[in-house]
Amino acid sequence: MARSRKLLALFFAFALFATACGSDDDSETSSDSTEAPTTTEAPAETEAPAETEAPAETEAPAETEAPEEPMEFQDVSMLVVNNMAHLPAFVAADYGLWVDRGLNVDLQTLGSGADIAAGLQSGQAEFGAVNGGTGVAPQRAGGLLTKLIAPYNSDATNAKYVDWISIIGRIDRGLTDDPKSIVGKKVGVTGGGTPNAYLTEWLKREGLTKEDVEIVAMGAPDMLTAIVNGDVDAVVPWDPFRTSALRQLGDNGIDMSPGEDLVLSAIGLGAVDGQMADNPDVFKAFIEGLVEATYLIRQDPESIAPVVLSFVDGVTEEDAIEAMKRNKYDPRISICIEWGAETTAAQLVESGSVETDEPFTADDLLDSSLLDVVIAENPDWVADLPAIPESVEDCTGYEEG
Repeated sequence: MARSRKLLALFFAFALFATACGSDDDSETSSDSTEAPTTTEAPAETEAPAETEAPAETEAPAETEAPEEPMEFQDVSMLVVNNMAHLPAFVAADYGLWVDRGLNVDLQTLGSGADIAAGLQSGQAEFGAVNGGTGVAPQRAGGLLTKLIAPYNSDATNAKYVDWISIIGRIDRGLTDDPKSIVGKKVGVTGGGTPNAYLTEWLKREGLTKEDVEIVAMGAPDMLTAIVNGDVDAVVPWDPFRTSALRQLGDNGIDMSPGEDLVLSAIGLGAVDGQMADNPDVFKAFIEGLVEATYLIRQDPESIAPVVLSFVDGVTEEDAIEAMKRNKYDPRISICIEWGAETTAAQLVESGSVETDEPFTADDLLDSSLLDVVIAENPDWVADLPAIPESVEDCTGYEEG
């Protein structure tokens, strides 16, 4: 436990900005003692003529004033995964949205959310992305007390948003739109995280378990190669690898389960308990960059496509644009997200992926306090998004328990 506290303290050892305050010299002299006697007053005709006064144009122009001190920058790093869900982080970096706010952010791409959790525990980076649906509960159960504080790939109207994942099969291996056709097949999927949770819930719904298939653990980029080459019969990839796989398979590919409402995925900036309160200015600047990035992506996805190619290999610009259509870049935390986070955490516990003595609540998993301030100050960044449901019963994906 001492080791965890020490690591958490290391995450945000940021230098604080110091401001120097000066005081004016307000010394005064007595008007009685400084007035000259009447007899010594200069005669009117000896006063300096008006034309000798310094003309207005001789005043120091504004540009000669002392320049403002250059902006000081915070050097920080953030761990993300190389998929479309994390596109806003790459846009914030490429478009200078963090630099404009005094942050030099080094983005480091890893293979999965589990890798990010390990990186945060080891002190590899100060910031990390988390999934408030499928990721935070396992992290907290394992002792890393994270929360989702600013989603950037989510849908505030959907309690079980996971549109960016699919189960894709090869038709020549006998995969069809019948879920039972997957029995006995070799399936490539991540060792944990959202794809794994998605496959688990999909199999459960169809009356199957992982014992009915042959699981091959691999990352999403490897899934693309494996399904195209025929090394596996089916895969559970995320975008843009999902889109690229279907394009390359052509008539030999089938999307058996295109992002159904099975679990909640709400991906965004995470924080360890207490860190945001200790560093509100840094976190606010970080959140502002991410929320503005989601707005830019929604407004003009075609211009954002080259950013995708800068961090993802094996896909085309057309793949990137198509993949953006399936991803929701909604930065809000809503009643739908809260219900979905609690429900998905309970699903993970039921499946045996997470062990806990007490059920997780939304307050355990989410904290929108600083995000709400950013959105209130910048309403235009979310004005194009659909209204948030007032009742959880109106959320897409909601089911009575």
